[in-house]
Amino acid sequence: MPITWSVDLFDTVQSTQEHIKEKALSGVPEGAVVQGLMQTCGYGRQGRGWVSETGNIYMSLLLRPECPVQEVTQLSMVASLATAKAIRQYLQDPHILILKWPNDVLLAEKKCAGILLETELTSSGTVEWLALGMGINITNAPTDVGTWVDAHTAAPVDMIAVRDDILSSFGRLYEQWKAGGFAAIRAEWLEQSYNKGALVRFKIGGVQQEGLFEGLDPQGNLIVRDSQSVLKTITAGEAHFYNSATAKE
Repeated sequence: MPITWSVDLFDTVQSTQEHIKEKALSGVPEGAVVQGLMQTCGYGRQGRGWVSETGNIYMSLLLRPECPVQEVTQLSMVASLATAKAIRQYLQDPHILILKWPNDVLLAEKKCAGILLETELTSSGTVEWLALGMGINITNAPTDVGTWVDAHTAAPVDMIAVRDDILSSFGRLYEQWKAGGFAAIRAEWLEQSYNKGALVRFKIGGVQQEGLFEGLDPQGNLIVRDSQSVLKTITAGEAHFYNSATAKE
């Protein structure tokens, strides 16, 4: 049955992610959404602060997927794909949108959106609940590291309309993922990411390495071909892609 979203919108919240985790612990069913027009203590992956000025989308979704923990990270790619599908329609040049592993949305090679997953497991190792945080720059961003949607549109977009587009898109992809697995999501994600052969810099065991992008494995892990032509599977961490000419046309 398709998920039904219930959005709680706040002018200011410390962290949408902490708020949605409280709902999860109290037994609220999946579909709850907490959105803050501004966050005072927003954070992203690895606990990094997320600048949360007014004008952008800061929201967290509560999900209760019945899946093993190994499949949880696939939902960050479902979320980034849903975000891309929602904002692409507003862009003057849709080709500037690129998905970057594991869960970033780039516009003109700069970060526009990011995803954060936090989860609680059952004693048997399955997922009890999942808090999925989403930050999408609509009207502003730290210019040294990011960009925003309105910088690439003919006219300012309506933030609430974009939010609803993202929730609708995610809802459809989430049902697709639950019913048919990750294969179709993976294929569509790759269509909007870098082409095979893009240069990637990554770290393994704290050591920076580089190689060529080969794609994703069936679980959503990054596959890189190193300088000795050995294929490596990157299951976690960050990767930096170079050579914009290899982006999807």
